[in-house]
Amino acid sequence: MIEGPIPLAQAATASGTGVGQVLLVLAALLVALGIGALVVFRLRKGLLGREDTANGDALTLHDLRQLHARGAMSDEEFQRAKQAMLGAASQRRQRGETPEH
Repeated sequence: MIEGPIPLAQAATASGTGVGQVLLVLAALLVALGIGALVVFRLRKGLLGREDTANGDALTLHDLRQLHARGAMSDEEFQRAKQAMLGAASQRRQRGETPEH
């Protein structure tokens, strides 16, 4: 005879699994979810880059030129980095943002 839904605790006890084990599994799932969210956040941050340059570690065009002159960057790397930098500056300008100095 089927009587309808039974509470989780009662179902766990009826099937031989204790409530403690269910809570342990739920806690493990929550931890895994938190770790997954952290990984996704860091990947997005790394792939999309930082929008703000207030942290002081952003390169300037002058820095790129110096790296290129010292041979730390190839011509192709320098051109790609320069274009990326100028493109980001153009996007900020179009959004009406001003660089912080």
